Amino acid sequence: SKKLIKWGILGFLGSGFILSIIGILGMQWDKEIYFIKMISKTEKIVPKIKWNLPGAEEGFNANAIGGTLILIIPLYIVLFLLFLNREKENYFIFNKLFALIFLSVILIVICSVLFSTLSMGSWIGVMGSIWILLLSWKWKKWSLVLIFLLAAFIFMINPANTKLIPHAIKKDIAEREPFWLVGIDTISKHPFFGIGMNNIRKLPSVGYDYSHAHNHLLHTAAELGIPGLIAYLAILISAGYMCLKIWQKSNIRWMRMTALGLGSGQLAHLIFGMADSIPLGAKVGIFFWFSLALIAAMYNYTIKERTG
Repeated sequence: SKKLIKWGILGFLGSGFILSIIGILGMQWDKEIYFIKMISKTEKIVPKIKWNLPGAEEGFNANAIGGTLILIIPLYIVLFLLFLNREKENYFIFNKLFALIFLSVILIVICSVLFSTLSMGSWIGVMGSIWILLLSWKWKKWSLVLIFLLAAFIFMINPANTKLIPHAIKKDIAEREPFWLVGIDTISKHPFFGIGMNNIRKLPSVGYDYSHAHNHLLHTAAELGIPGLIAYLAILISAGYMCLKIWQKSNIRWMRMTALGLGSGQLAHLIFGMADSIPLGAKVGIFFWFSLALIAAMYNYTIKERTG
């Protein structure tokens, strides 16, 4: 029903906010900082709590936090835009003013946490997704001009920092390459059934602290086999198809916008997963499945309404 879907969306948004607070309080602040000095100051201000969760006894990986939050941030953005342009009829549970304040505050908090993770993959994922799905062609053109001018400005005021970017990219690739090779080697040895869920971290060449192959396709194939990878891709393709059909066929504006936000989040997560990965059985992976469940629920509701 529409009511249950609404409460599901609110639960998803609220749990994302809770994740951001718990995540930053328990986050591992061990990343090398290239040109963002304020992060080191933020680390000293933010209280540190050891949640002692199994598998994350020493704290939460910043990339995992960032890769999860990008599933949720696009939904906050599209719902904010929905309420900003909302007409008199009540699209959602709360009135316009409360909804705008609620969404604005939480969006600022979650984006600040995402920024603090210094997860480049998450940043690229969410910005790329928003650029592809949420911006019109006119805004796409202007955004490219803005990005060029911003890059030129940064180079002019501090060219030394700009030179660190290629160094950072090369360093990230060099750090990930051994894990990619482990993933490929594991697939070649276990092509049909994989080595089992959450078992890649038990390989000596990976280690317990690195629970994935730094690519969601390689990781899924390594642990579940090539048939498992095909099933995983089928889920992602189906989710994209359902979002498209909701957008095309639903007569409910907030449901169409929600499908756009959730689809954008899934695309951001897909982009992020090309250089990183959150294993399907990981604790924060529940947000991935939560997002898919909401998409499926809205799709089923839309089809039911269209067919009578």
